[in-house]
Amino acid sequence: MNTASQFGRTFGLVLGLSALFCGSLTAAPASADLLHFSFQGTISSVGGQLQPTLNNTHVLSGFFTIDSDTPGAPAGANTTQYMDIFKSLTLSLGPSGGPSAATASMTTTPGTNFLSVQTTGGPLVQYAAQGQMTGSTVEGRTPVSFEFDGNANAGPPSISSFVSNQWRLVFSGTGSPKVIGTLTSLTAVPLPAAVVLFGAGLVALAGLGAGSRRRQTARSAS
Repeated sequence: MNTASQFGRTFGLVLGLSALFCGSLTAAPASADLLHFSFQGTISSVGGQLQPTLNNTHVLSGFFTIDSDTPGAPAGANTTQYMDIFKSLTLSLGPSGGPSAATASMTTTPGTNFLSVQTTGGPLVQYAAQGQMTGSTVEGRTPVSFEFDGNANAGPPSISSFVSNQWRLVFSGTGSPKVIGTLTSLTAVPLPAAVVLFGAGLVALAGLGAGSRRRQTARSAS
């Protein structure tokens, strides 16, 4: 499989599980392995052309689905790209707990979304994602793309290992006005079945091992 980031309860579970799906399970039979996530974020900047419908007191929320079996391909120095890994993405912007001021969804046209992972040779790993969007009109403009960039410390990841992350919803029109913010949470919904099965398998193996040791001890004592 691939190093597609599987964000769980936090960014840490996302990146941590990537090793499980992209390494430990590579020998498993090929099949579509769809993983579903919800996400939330804050807004730090809103292009003037999108105001007053949107403002930086609003929040981001949404859902997306990825196929963790998506093959990766070289895309530059130390970079692997996973084209069309996103199978769906929907989002909304608006007041916290209030009605949506704008909504958008990712198109399903092949070749219009990707995730890339770059190892820099230094302490950071760079993540980038982008997808073509469509959605509701905001001040006469419509969403055209959603983008994400993040820099994380190498090693066992957690949300604190991200030195920075930024999302952008880009709209049509002169100057490509955009909404910019930071992702604050990303949650698996539900926990991927393969992870549950993997955990159950470890428990079963531990039980078998303990039983074997008890039998060996009993034979030695007799």
